[in-house]
Amino acid sequence: MTSFILSVEIPDMEGDGKGHKNTFIVNGRKKGFIMIGLVGVIGTLSFLLLSLSSLFPQINFQALTLLSLFPTRVGLYLLLRRTSKKEKAIQFVNINIPILVVFITLFNLYFLSGIIS
Repeated sequence: MTSFILSVEIPDMEGDGKGHKNTFIVNGRKKGFIMIGLVGVIGTLSFLLLSLSSLFPQINFQALTLLSLFPTRVGLYLLLRRTSKKEKAIQFVNINIPILVVFITLFNLYFLSGIIS
């Protein structure tokens, strides 16, 4: 969720700054891209560690780990290619947001399928 919020804030950096809106991105787009990459890695590692533990055995954390690799890979790409230029940053965000929407949808469907069945 953090990656999604940061992604939608990145194009608005100048407006947020002028409006004195205190968002993380006001500190710089590059920092936002760094955070997106780090949050993805931390999230995937969390799923991986949970899959190795006996906590919540009814949840298939291996599947969630594999699923989380898609937004994490994009997040790492953004971290490596980070830019402060608005036009390029918008292109990157337009790659990241659809991947995050698909991930969040599949993640929610996984848990909903357990409730329904």
